[in-house]
Amino acid sequence: MRFLLLPILFLFLSNTPNDSLEKQSIKLPEHYTVKELFSCKLKSLNSFHFIIAKNKNNSLFSLIPLFPDKKSLITFKPIEFKGKPNILSYHNNEEVLTIVLSIGAKGIQTFYAVDINTATKETFKSAPRKWKYFKTTLRKDYESLILLCDGNGLRILKIVNANYIEEINVQPSDKTRWFFVNLKKFNCDGVTLDEYVANGSIKRFKAYSINDELVITEDNIIRGYSTVMKLRLDEGDLNSATHLSFETDYKKLKKLASFYEDNKFYQLAVTKDSITLFVNDLTDRTTVKHDLLNVEIHYSADEFTSVDDFIYNSNRLTSTPTIAVNETVDLNKLVRIDYVPMETYNYYHNYWFNQQHLENFTRNKRHGPSPAEEVPYSSSLNSKEFFEILLDLDSNVIVNSNDITLYRDIDKKKLVREFVEFNALKCISSSVFVGAIMYNLVYKKKTRMLTLYKAPV
Repeated sequence: MRFLLLPILFLFLSNTPNDSLEKQSIKLPEHYTVKELFSCKLKSLNSFHFIIAKNKNNSLFSLIPLFPDKKSLITFKPIEFKGKPNILSYHNNEEVLTIVLSIGAKGIQTFYAVDINTATKETFKSAPRKWKYFKTTLRKDYESLILLCDGNGLRILKIVNANYIEEINVQPSDKTRWFFVNLKKFNCDGVTLDEYVANGSIKRFKAYSINDELVITEDNIIRGYSTVMKLRLDEGDLNSATHLSFETDYKKLKKLASFYEDNKFYQLAVTKDSITLFVNDLTDRTTVKHDLLNVEIHYSADEFTSVDDFIYNSNRLTSTPTIAVNETVDLNKLVRIDYVPMETYNYYHNYWFNQQHLENFTRNKRHGPSPAEEVPYSSSLNSKEFFEILLDLDSNVIVNSNDITLYRDIDKKKLVREFVEFNALKCISSSVFVGAIMYNLVYKKKTRMLTLYKAPV
């Protein structure tokens, strides 16, 4: 069904008390109870926002698109659902923004794709699709991927828009059967590579999407090895996929972390008294091994003392190491090694930073809507004890270099927290970073006012 623009909100423009911030405000009708806000960025470098609210008049949940133009906030007619929708992903092709949503947290979930034409103000909602065994989503500029696994195979939903959803099925070979069985049992994180990554995922399974290729990795700390499965999404249904295993050659392995980037698989193996980086090249099947007790450190945090102390701290029962690889301006690889609290850390990438309940910001509540589970997130992502090494394209250590990362390292959580504290906001809010601009959409229950703040980073 298609909807035209409906001016359901009254628009108010006002000046902010903080002269350094621009703001636009609107008032929400009384029959809406705001549940969540979500913000995202468009390829045109504009921000786009959503209100998820309960409509007391019909007991339905409304997804209300909200777009800022030069002078005001424009709202579209709400798209309605019987249950509360969770935003899984978004992408846009030209003027059409596609939102991928689900309803239901466990068991059978109902998925929708909603197209919003930012030029004509029309929206279109796909027919509902019901599936089980949701694992994760992967967001790309022009499409979104949903991964489902029932233990007998992998189902991939490639969503281009609400009218075009392709289903790809991958069946295991005898060699890969246990990989799929484990994927069903354990959680999986979708990892993005088009932004600065400070800390990688600590989940057993991780998924990456690079061009037309899907990569899923598994770290098996009990057996001391990792597995990498690669498949091409442009070849339709697949009977099998490339499947590689990488041993760490440690019998007393205590911690294991990994990261995939540019056809290389990085493994961080930690024992009681050693820490080793394995760089596995999937092209020529070679491995470069670095003893991190004896390498030149490119940069370290203020409270970093030594690699020995790092080994001790990362091996605590409450901690686990992380590894992230970021491309640099000179096309090298900056490997960042850190440790995080196991029980409270939750990897996220930038588009999930958009969704925040700022009234719960300092209490480690949820960080982005999750269709599968509610997981606390860490308030200490920016560790003070990490260290970095710089590698060239042959995975050799570079010393005495001023090379910097291609993507900027922005402490988004700190900026949002400062914004909240400065403005004394106890409210529901969402944030998105577009270039050097931070957009904060704030809803105050007492006044029923929605205000979009625009601040330089």
